[in-house]
Amino acid sequence: MASSPSSTSSASPPGFPSLQPAYYCRLNVKAEEMCPIGDIYSGSKSVYVPTMTGHIKSVDGFEPKVDAQVVGGGDFLYFDPSNEHARVNVKGVAKSDAGSIFTFGYTGCININEDIGKIFSGVPLSIPFGQSTTNHYFETGDLKYKALENCTWSGNGRFVFENGGLSVESRISRVVPSTENPPL
Repeated sequence: MASSPSSTSSASPPGFPSLQPAYYCRLNVKAEEMCPIGDIYSGSKSVYVPTMTGHIKSVDGFEPKVDAQVVGGGDFLYFDPSNEHARVNVKGVAKSDAGSIFTFGYTGCININEDIGKIFSGVPLSIPFGQSTTNHYFETGDLKYKALENCTWSGNGRFVFENGGLSVESRISRVVPSTENPPL
């Protein structure tokens, strides 16, 4: 299996962005309704996974505050021919507690290890953070949430099996640009 890039230092050199914790997102997977599409032109195996329920909630103190229920969506999942990685392409719709509608989505890469392989084979397991990173986006017509469209978002994902169901959980952070200017 190919290795992933890693960091050996906790301090960033000047000019690199930082992350501000912003949202928790949990999508409930309807594994029994998965739709295998098959091998596609790119050589990847494609599967559609419905995720019709879930929630998106703010980390305490983050603005704009979001407390929303997912009302529909799904993951267009692509497995690399090597089966070492899967590519996620999630798209969904959420409704806030105040009635505002917004769309959300993310793309990313999952490193497929033995436990992740078991999840995709239908074995009920929880998998900790560390195998998936994602890039998120939000779209809305509601001015209260317009700021969501104007940020860059990064996520870290895991699988949670509880109460007889599988969920995908993401911790979403806002990417904060650096104001430090290293010498050229």
